[in-house]
Amino acid sequence: MVEIKKYEEVSLNEFPAWGGGLDTLEVLKEKGDCDEVEEYIEDREGVEALTEEEVNDILWYEKDEIAKWLGYVDWYDYEVGYDDEEEEEDERDEVADEVIAKVYETIEQVNKAVEEVYKAIAAIK
Repeated sequence: MVEIKKYEEVSLNEFPAWGGGLDTLEVLKEKGDCDEVEEYIEDREGVEALTEEEVNDILWYEKDEIAKWLGYVDWYDYEVGYDDEEEEEDERDEVADEVIAKVYETIEQVNKAVEEVYKAIAAIK
């Protein structure tokens, strides 16, 4: 008997995922990222064709890697929409808040010092 392999090109939008792969795929579809994830799978695997099981396993078990490739910290952050850029922005905001607080503290100290100078000048007169 001769084994004949038949390959079919299917986009992720049309892929018949199951189990956890289906859960992942539904989120990707909802967010419109199927094309980017297709690129990820092609780049990652570097092969001409994958079986349905291999594609489903990638979707099911490699969600965090997919999310990282899309620019997120992990799958959870991807699902809730929190990415590295937002995290960096939050960190910048925290640093800015600290700097502003220090500036206000310094201004208060300078005002107190000026007040003491005025008192000293007034005492001399």
